[in-house]
Amino acid sequence: MIQYMTGDPLLTDAPLLAFGWNLRGRAETGALESALLQRYPTAFAAFSKQAQQERIRIGTLWLWRETIPALGFMVVRDTPYSTTRLRHVEAIAMTLARDHKRDGIHRLALVIPGQAYDRPIMRAALERWLSAVALPVMVFEDYQPGITPR
Repeated sequence: MIQYMTGDPLLTDAPLLAFGWNLRGRAETGALESALLQRYPTAFAAFSKQAQQERIRIGTLWLWRETIPALGFMVVRDTPYSTTRLRHVEAIAMTLARDHKRDGIHRLALVIPGQAYDRPIMRAALERWLSAVALPVMVFEDYQPGITPR
């Protein structure tokens, strides 16, 4: 049920958009992260507050359902400058595979976290956990702002 896409994940009709973020809740410098922060400042402020209060753990998916699409903060790094860890991506993928029905997640757009050189191993981890479940997942490997996903 995994479909690989290129384009702008903000232009999908998926009800949930998941992306990599850091445990400290500090702003990151990527183009997608900047676009999300600009479009949904309240979600990022709420995440930062929860992170500062140590209510969020690394290796989890923190959901903000007050926007369309809902936002899934995949907590895969300690800080904006640290490395994305495979074990955290796997933990999130495993949790999605196990709990997506319980959490009301019926379709998902997901941006592979990490740097370009991390993508093959992150892609394999996502496939390992999400390919066997009945959860349609659109995986974006490359953010192309303003381009309709294909």
